[in-house]
Amino acid sequence: MELLPRNNGLPLYSQLAELLREKIVEGELAPGEKLPSETQLAEMYGVSRITTKQALNELAAQGLIYRLQGSGSYVSPKRLKRQLSQLGGFSEDMRRNGVFVRRKVLELNLSKPPKTVRSRLKLAEREMALVVRRLIIVDQEPIALFKSYLPEHLVRGLLLEDLEENGLYELLQNKLGLCLGWADQILEIGSATTEEAYLLSVSTGVPVFRTTRNTNLCDGTPIETAEAVFRGDRVEFHTRLEAAQGQGGL
Repeated sequence: MELLPRNNGLPLYSQLAELLREKIVEGELAPGEKLPSETQLAEMYGVSRITTKQALNELAAQGLIYRLQGSGSYVSPKRLKRQLSQLGGFSEDMRRNGVFVRRKVLELNLSKPPKTVRSRLKLAEREMALVVRRLIIVDQEPIALFKSYLPEHLVRGLLLEDLEENGLYELLQNKLGLCLGWADQILEIGSATTEEAYLLSVSTGVPVFRTTRNTNLCDGTPIETAEAVFRGDRVEFHTRLEAAQGQGGL
């Protein structure tokens, strides 16, 4: 039995949650591994079942474990790393990490875009946009939703391409011969809507990452505006920050 300290000021469930979190982060509890039951944890650490239940609830809220009804609690798979410092597609990011990605096209059509999209793409009122909405799947598990708008007059050829087998940016560069220059991107935290939850196989209201990206060609021409939703329990974002010369710290 490994007793938790009773006089450090932290609730026992928080102490237990932190102890288990460290075991998960350090790999002592591996992805997919089943955790001891609430009763077993209570016996192992000398606490009540209510305390173990609260600790597991905290870990589940952090996305570190998941529960299967009638089976128990399991360590969640490792989060997928999404780079923020490079202009590239999600599939390219995953391939660099040795992860196989499958895409499912949910929407592919030409339409008159909303006013905000026309403004971002600098389209005239009657100009059309190609709408591409895709679900990204990793290891049979839905991970992210992408919805892109692209100027129809620049990307007509995409209608003839297989957008489930190929990455969007790969097609823009390799098939259409376009030079991708740079993008501005906003990252926010949000909650899954009912539709998003259904498509991503999560509960309505769970935390998600939302990104809005405006991509330009090398000559500055807008080529895409896209919104994406990532499961907060399966994706993490990475970037590298370099010190500015002559600047002080916080």
